[in-house]
Amino acid sequence: MQVVWEYLVHEENENRCLDKGDTLKHEAVAQRIPMQYHLSGLSPEETAAYIRHQMQAATLTTPMFAESAISQAHAASQGIPRMINLICSQALYDAKQRNNDVIEESHIIRVLTDLDRQRGVIA
Repeated sequence: MQVVWEYLVHEENENRCLDKGDTLKHEAVAQRIPMQYHLSGLSPEETAAYIRHQMQAATLTTPMFAESAISQAHAASQGIPRMINLICSQALYDAKQRNNDVIEESHIIRVLTDLDRQRGVIA
């Protein structure tokens, strides 16, 4: 019999989603997680380096992210890499669709508005 160890990384935002009623529902799962570790978000400088690294790894030279767009993406994502990826990939699609060589803050705001609309936050 092969033993499989699973390490679950639990983000801080998910802790806020659990109210008292949910705590009992998820208690059995929580008891089976042998180790918990809080990962904080990236700093603004780390976020900028992360975005540039991701662009380089994808061998993309255009569109480039303006500093204001990176700052907006960091503020909206709280430095959480999964959220940075979501926001930036949508901004890349938006910039390509509009034939822009630079992703500006307006692209990020458009993406955030669209994400809010999808979640039903705005009508």
